Amino acid sequence: MLQKAFKEKALSRTQVFEWFARFKRGEMSVEDHPHSGRLSTSRTDENVEKIQEKINEDRRYTTDEISEATGVSWRSCQRILTVDLNMRRVAAKFVPRPSSHSFVCDPVFGLSVMDRRSPPTLFTGPSPL
Repeated sequence: MLQKAFKEKALSRTQVFEWFARFKRGEMSVEDHPHSGRLSTSRTDENVEKIQEKINEDRRYTTDEISEATGVSWRSCQRILTVDLNMRRVAAKFVPRPSSHSFVCDPVFGLSVMDRRSPPTLFTGPSPL
């Protein structure tokens, strides 16, 4: 009922039960308990910069080569490249991902259309390219 009235601002049922149990045990804090586990130490600003510099040197470096050169694990290198630097591999090079609203020229019809992730749109005015 509360979630219908307050939408995403309302607490979930699970959260309400968890807080109720905490208050019943005498805890007065609603903060999360400390988690066990290893902190991420590979995806630091310093490592992101190192990997960015390597890619700027030569975009043909493989993830293995970047990993060896920077001392960052292969998985962390891959994650930094794809998530932090928003890059993907195209024809053996790392390139920035295009924005969702980039324009391309259709070689068959010669029309400017939106990026392939969205439906094609015909433009009647001058080409944006």
